[in-house]
Amino acid sequence: MVVLRTQLQTTPEQSLFFPILQLISSPDTALTTIHKNYGDLVSVRFFNKKLLFVCHPAQIGEVYMLEAKGLLGRDFLYESKKSLFGNGLVNSKPDLWVNQRRLIKPLFTREAMSEWEKVITDEAKVKMDSLMSMKKGSFNLLSALKDLVQQIFVKVLFGRSVDTLTNGVSLTKTIDIIGDGLLPTIVTEIISNGQLMWLMLSKKRKYQVAVKELTAFINEEISRKRELPGHDLISLMKQAQINKTGYSMTEALLKDE
Repeated sequence: MVVLRTQLQTTPEQSLFFPILQLISSPDTALTTIHKNYGDLVSVRFFNKKLLFVCHPAQIGEVYMLEAKGLLGRDFLYESKKSLFGNGLVNSKPDLWVNQRRLIKPLFTREAMSEWEKVITDEAKVKMDSLMSMKKGSFNLLSALKDLVQQIFVKVLFGRSVDTLTNGVSLTKTIDIIGDGLLPTIVTEIISNGQLMWLMLSKKRKYQVAVKELTAFINEEISRKRELPGHDLISLMKQAQINKTGYSMTEALLKDE
């Protein structure tokens, strides 16, 4: 696959000062605008930084292939992602990444996916029934879908419904805050080595507090799985081992994943 290599030769370099700055405050809107106006593959010069915006699935696939071969890396983003992801797969260095991927990949069996598919359909039905029972009027579909995704995420990862958690409401708010803060944190690292994030000190602090709260909750769940293991993803990762080498992940790595 040489999608990027061939297309980059004919891709003009754009100067998109304001859309790049908009990435900090409204990344979804900015990315949509950039790709709508300039196409799936956009090369940008921002001061001394050269940025490449990739949108088409084939191009994204090639990026991951190049990373897997060690020909492309995002190590410069390591520190900006470390507070949330630590050394998890989305942030780990090559040797650790290989071991973790070999350990986790076998967990996604057809049987496991079938069970998680049931979680998805069950949670979707509950949400649909809830929306259908509402009185006539308008509602925020984006918000409803976001809630649904969070509910599925929690059920697959922890094996429990959000509704059964004593801190379920605060947990979903925490995830919302992290979702709002992660992209600006990464974008400011890319374009200014993180310095521009100081212009949004309130968001930066809220993000940091939310990461600590989520980390504390996940650590509690890991401890809980020592006594009550199940088919949830945390339990499966905790029990996983590479037979040939005996490699298994530490609890610190489990938390990161």
